[in-house]
Amino acid sequence: MSWGRRGGLIAVGLLLVLSVAVTLLFKARPISTKWPAGSDEERFARAFAAHDRERRLDTLSQVLQVVGIDIDDHETPPVGKVAQELLVRDGPKAIPILIGVIDADNSYDTVYNVGYHVLRGLTNVEYSPFHDGPWWRRWWDSHKQDFPADAQAIGIPEFDKSDNGRAYTSFPADTDTLQGKLRLAPEIVREWAAFPKTGKMPRAREQEYAMALASHQDPHAIPYLIGLGKVSRRGAQDFQNSLGELIMAGSEFEEVPLGSGKYLDRVMGRSYQELSGDVDWWLAWWQDHKNEYSADVAAIEIPDYQTPLSFDWQEAQAASHGNDPEVPR
Repeated sequence: MSWGRRGGLIAVGLLLVLSVAVTLLFKARPISTKWPAGSDEERFARAFAAHDRERRLDTLSQVLQVVGIDIDDHETPPVGKVAQELLVRDGPKAIPILIGVIDADNSYDTVYNVGYHVLRGLTNVEYSPFHDGPWWRRWWDSHKQDFPADAQAIGIPEFDKSDNGRAYTSFPADTDTLQGKLRLAPEIVREWAAFPKTGKMPRAREQEYAMALASHQDPHAIPYLIGLGKVSRRGAQDFQNSLGELIMAGSEFEEVPLGSGKYLDRVMGRSYQELSGDVDWWLAWWQDHKNEYSADVAAIEIPDYQTPLSFDWQEAQAASHGNDPEVPR
């Protein structure tokens, strides 16, 4: 038998094996029967199953296309769409169900789509990537008395976990503080580095993380933001924008003209817009100006985020629940 014919048979066999794999391994997740048919919980269970299947098939599609197989994925009801419908219909009564939705999946998409587009308006809590399912459960325990009695009476449902939900590691409870957010930095930096290869969305994007650190208005964050600009060149602009927010209130920058949103460094004679993309400039700036801050701020070494962080300083203030900034996308 010639190699060409043998290679063709091997290719056909491979296609058959992969086709069986599609059927057996990537079929839709079974729907839980513990919710009454037609209930909100049952609708969410179906949305979760479809969403989970869609994500797995999207990943598989990239592999199968190499050998010429395309998967036609049908439109499925996204979790965010069902959440929006529940918001319009039930108002505050939707809050505990939506918290159960986030906690069942805890993927970036669910935390963002439900947290930013739905829960933000219902609760007046600004969106944060750190507000995962466990965070929202703690928040509801502390704040449900602020809502109508019929909303308080609804328990948070325990949906079947999605693939992501079963593998998810929740954020620590201290992520409302600056130090709590910073402790996560080595993990988050690794997620940024892995994203181009794995396609798995980091738990916090560069812009969100930078704004969350700056939201504490604590100068202790300055050297950490400079370090993040070094290790994540893709997000350097975001970290340096947040640096600007922290130091513009000081004496080195003045707005020219007033109300223009353009700032000039009086010492360097350069605009903030020119400086904001220059990591090396910020490193030199810190060496020249760190002694203008308190001794414990000046003593912080710029980290490389290769090892866990430890802190020899006290925060200026801890953020309250919901103090992180909203970050629309």
